[in-house]
Amino acid sequence: MKFFSTEDYFIDKKIKNEESALAVIGSEFRIVQLGPSVEFAANFIAINSLILDAVRVASRPISILLDISCVPKRYFLFLLGLGFKQELIGRMDILYSEGKYVPADVIRNGTNVDKGFVSEGEWTSVQIPYLEDSDYSPDSRDLFVSVGAEVTLAMPTVERFEPTALRL
Repeated sequence: MKFFSTEDYFIDKKIKNEESALAVIGSEFRIVQLGPSVEFAANFIAINSLILDAVRVASRPISILLDISCVPKRYFLFLLGLGFKQELIGRMDILYSEGKYVPADVIRNGTNVDKGFVSEGEWTSVQIPYLEDSDYSPDSRDLFVSVGAEVTLAMPTVERFEPTALRL
């Protein structure tokens, strides 16, 4: 699967990566085109259909090999939740490769533009389908929050739960 890109810079990079991958793995594999990564609802429907089709063909839960190195967390969590809650995935092997992260420079109108580490979208707190709680904000609950560098962006979510203690 690959996400649709709106920037020529990223489109060219993806085409080159796809060609390199197909040269190694062969042409019997098909790459599924998704919408832009920020179109979660439509992409979740497409991924869900893809997995359901594979389960129907196999007549059993399927195995998935997933490289999460560049997969947005929301998609990774969606696949985990879908697999467990719907019992569609019998086995999921997960790969991860730590990368050297540098902002991507994109050339626009002859000028380099720093796109940052994320090409599209904003940081928002959302519940993940299949992993959501029936009572999103109960009166009392234990809460464990794990965030990367986006601590200040996560604080509105943490404050919504009104924790009695907070450790960073």
